[in-house]
Amino acid sequence: MCTRTGTIGRVMALVGLAGLLALGPVACGGGGGTSVPPGSTRAYVGTQSPGDLWSWTLRSDGTFDAANETLSYTYAGTYARLPSDYLKLTVTSSTEPGMTLPGTAYAFEVPGSALVVQPVGSDSNVMVAVSTSTCPAGSSFDLAWVELTRSTWDVVTDEAYGTASVSVTGSTWDLTTSGFLLDGTAMGSDVVTGLTCTAGIITDPASPAAVIAIAPTGVFIRDGGPGEGAVMGMRAPTSPVSLSDLVLAGREFRGFHYEDASLGSFDSVAVWARPDGAGNMHGGEYDDIEANVEASRPPATIAFGAQASPGIVNATLTDEAGTSDIVFMINELGGRYFLFGISVDTHDDHPYNFIVIETGP
Repeated sequence: MCTRTGTIGRVMALVGLAGLLALGPVACGGGGGTSVPPGSTRAYVGTQSPGDLWSWTLRSDGTFDAANETLSYTYAGTYARLPSDYLKLTVTSSTEPGMTLPGTAYAFEVPGSALVVQPVGSDSNVMVAVSTSTCPAGSSFDLAWVELTRSTWDVVTDEAYGTASVSVTGSTWDLTTSGFLLDGTAMGSDVVTGLTCTAGIITDPASPAAVIAIAPTGVFIRDGGPGEGAVMGMRAPTSPVSLSDLVLAGREFRGFHYEDASLGSFDSVAVWARPDGAGNMHGGEYDDIEANVEASRPPATIAFGAQASPGIVNATLTDEAGTSDIVFMINELGGRYFLFGISVDTHDDHPYNFIVIETGP
């Protein structure tokens, strides 16, 4: 599976995939510690920077189909749940020209809510997808999102995150949106009216090339169209997130540390995160994701700070390379915490996303 270059390394490498491997016995679990009912099918619509639209279908028999709708490439294969709580995806057929089969990718799934996929190889762009079935309930609520970073993103001039106040009348959505630089500087606001939501797909008549998909839990993506960027976000909480609850002992998170592949200096990798007992989180990579062996080098530390508004949390991420300011969108959705972050590495000034979701029973 690929993005724009037509090679498997551009589409199948979101978690630092380890190469092309054969799939073992298929497990019928849904990932993230959550089993799925026999005979069930989970459908997702997703985005991949800088603007590739994807569709995914996972079945309880351990098979999947996927399509890069932007490039008109299709993929099919099998998946199994790993002890690390990730899914291992093996692509056994594809219409992508020149693709070597079988190909292996990794993903983390919250069935019926979200799917995050890392294509083959460590130099590829993450895909974030959401379940599409029904539109979220409510006549008014707020949304918050972060940009999926790309090589042309500029921390000085480009929006890093944003919010929207949503008013719903029937199937029609009216939004007042606001954008912000990474340092919190306001970029202005806009009013968008006349959007419609049907079965989780939001249509904007003023931007027909864009696709917005939202899960019943409130996790959403926006694909701006080919080369036009992408965002990932969620329904914002109505009051400040309890950070003391977020860092309770025993919580486990899985996801990806992602930097745009075209920057060429950082491997996008699968990551774990968990509270450290001191009000912060520790996070690290894997030496062997399939065997659930965590890397031996020191983990990063995430220290949470003030909330600019409910669910928008300023934090720092400190690792061997130094300390970066990072902004997180955080909410508890469907009984799990979702953390979508955006930052810039201090050692090379490259933007990155830190995406982790709490595991479930």
